[in-house]
Amino acid sequence: MSEFFLELFSDEIPPKLQIDAKNTIIQILEKSLIKKNITFKTSNSYSTPKRLVFVFGGIPEKIVQKEKILKGPKVGSDQTALDGFISSNYLKKSDIYQDNIQDKKYYFAKIKPKTIDVFSELAVAIPDALKSYSWKNQ
Repeated sequence: MSEFFLELFSDEIPPKLQIDAKNTIIQILEKSLIKKNITFKTSNSYSTPKRLVFVFGGIPEKIVQKEKILKGPKVGSDQTALDGFISSNYLKKSDIYQDNIQDKKYYFAKIKPKTIDVFSELAVAIPDALKSYSWKNQ
């Protein structure tokens, strides 16, 4: 298990923005890690007039994902629903198959087991989280 420490330096941050930024960004980071199945034991955020700090404890270095089956949209749905299912799960059209559930056909994809490097996932999650925060003066 490892720790993840992120420190952001800036010009002086107004007090209300400090509080909002530290609380909101930690929530965005937590949700992002949970969505990527990255577990953590602790999460904390701190602020000073020129710094924001985010600390996560107990993060694994690698995650082993087991094989799983993803259920997609109903067969016959709008093509954009299928395209969204494929792109959001990083699939190819050849990975998709159809199957029945209670006499209705759905698209499915089988995800093979893989090992995920958490550092690589953080390299994507951090910039996305920071971009999604609105830095408007409170």
